[in-house]
Amino acid sequence: MGIAKTFPDALYKGIIATGIKLPKKGGAILMTVRDTDKPELIQLAEEFEKLGFELYATGKTANMLNNQGIATNAVKKIGEGEPNLLDLIESGKISLIINTPTKGRKPERDGFKIRRKAVEMSIPCLTSLDTARAVLECIKLGKNEKDLGVLDLSVFNN
Repeated sequence: MGIAKTFPDALYKGIIATGIKLPKKGGAILMTVRDTDKPELIQLAEEFEKLGFELYATGKTANMLNNQGIATNAVKKIGEGEPNLLDLIESGKISLIINTPTKGRKPERDGFKIRRKAVEMSIPCLTSLDTARAVLECIKLGKNEKDLGVLDLSVFNN
């Protein structure tokens, strides 16, 4: 077994070990990221869209993605009236949330409420685009938990 096969399997097993339930292709993803993460989100969003995911994002993020040709539904932030992103999360339509936190630890911020609601609804909530990339790569593998076998780590023993 070569490294090309081993690394994706190891990544997949690592994601599964964290307890993240990988969303099925064709589900819906809510993305709300800090401004500094928006440029990096473009490629991720495009790849999720190609896999058939329906994308939702808050105002500025949705506008940016739509301007890049990535079909994204705009959803209101919590303070912008209803229905808003919490209503969308509660609807059961969302299978994955990508929410990169802004600086500060104020529980009244939207990010805290989003992550809390994700936990309540048992929806995976990723707070890092690196983790979102890893989850995307695992979804691309098209595996499920039944595919987990014994991982050959001998390629790392040099």
